Amino acid sequence: MMTTEEAAKQQYPDIIPEKVYRTLPALLREPCARFTDAEERDLFLFGALGVISGMLPQVQGLYFGAPVGANLFCFIIGNYGTGKGALKWAYAIGDAAHRHRIKMACEQQQQYTRAMMQYRRQQALYTKGKLQDPPEEPAAPGHLKLYIPANTTKTAVMQLLKENDGHGIIFETEGDTLADMLRQDYGNFSDILRKAFHHEPVSFFRRADNEDVAIQHPALSVVLSGTYDQLLRLVPSIDNGLYSRFCYYILQGTDEFKNPFSVQDSGHSHYFSTLGDTYLGLYKQQLERSTPRNFILPVPLQRFFMEHMAYMKEYLQTQVSDELNGAANRMGIMCYRIAMILTALRHYELGLNEDNMVCLGEDLESAMLITTRISYFARQVYAHLEEYGKKRASNKADDGKCSDDERLLCYNYYKQGDSLRAIADKVFLSRNAFMKVKRILQDYGIYKAA
Repeated sequence: MMTTEEAAKQQYPDIIPEKVYRTLPALLREPCARFTDAEERDLFLFGALGVISGMLPQVQGLYFGAPVGANLFCFIIGNYGTGKGALKWAYAIGDAAHRHRIKMACEQQQQYTRAMMQYRRQQALYTKGKLQDPPEEPAAPGHLKLYIPANTTKTAVMQLLKENDGHGIIFETEGDTLADMLRQDYGNFSDILRKAFHHEPVSFFRRADNEDVAIQHPALSVVLSGTYDQLLRLVPSIDNGLYSRFCYYILQGTDEFKNPFSVQDSGHSHYFSTLGDTYLGLYKQQLERSTPRNFILPVPLQRFFMEHMAYMKEYLQTQVSDELNGAANRMGIMCYRIAMILTALRHYELGLNEDNMVCLGEDLESAMLITTRISYFARQVYAHLEEYGKKRASNKADDGKCSDDERLLCYNYYKQGDSLRAIADKVFLSRNAFMKVKRILQDYGIYKAA
């Protein structure tokens, strides 16, 4: 296993390292191998992780002492026509499970129809005095789905989550489909996304039944793709809580015109349809369990995880901005969840279905290398939002609020290597004044986000 120093040397590779693809569980390694273009392969893996994260309802681990699921929020950014087509094959991984849920719903609807006919007959008998006790009306079945449409209202999303035991995947290849709904009062469910990322309870009022409905442990996965303009409609600024909850992948594209008749691509449809059936088996195994499966990170791997994430956080704070503090923290849980996904796949391939799943070193290492790449894209998104996003009140100049001596102290402490928050604590007696320090240093022309 690589050391933290070796991981640092691989800080920002152009693509996800080849080593990751060699050591992935076969259920991911083999479909990834079908893509000859490195960026297309990365894109498929990124989308596949997002989909699979929503197909493990009984997998959980302890993070800061609280149970967390494998759910990821993923956003793929690219200009129009830059080759986001590999995402449709990631969608295919969950398609068989989605159709399975719909078939279950149809069967339940048929049973409900028969039960209602019986109920009406008994109700008629009761009305005529031929039955002593009134019959009990059967409960209407829910709308069972794996993929939850983004083009809907907040109440509808909540209802679908409730009817699917709090689980679901939002998968949209046009990011503004979701962004448009977030901007409307009747459809604004950005608060659901923010809470669902950490499985925090959400509730809503169902007018039809005059009922307050609560989802105690929502487990929602999200896979979106779109342009930078579409991203800005969803995440208008760094201050928006959704920024740090998403894993980002930025497509560079190619100047070459790709061969639409490639023999390599010709068998994708059949292959991924069959792969979807395999993942349906994994999903059914999850649904059949009555108790969760516990993801276990052994103590040596916990130390390795801590070293790596501490390095990544320090790098982002010192080399980019202290504003990435929250994003760096959430990259930790993203890495943990990716390791959880890889471990679940590994155990399924081995035919294991025990209560505890112990993570292998190679799966944690793969998760860290993938997260390192994600952190690079988070930097790029941060820079884009800083330049083109919604301007914040904290960006307003406050030159008259600090003296020349304070300015000089900020300058000297920065030259000594102090962080923005450390300088703010020394000069203004508050670490929260780091944005003021940042603006002072920018005035000197010596501080600029990487």
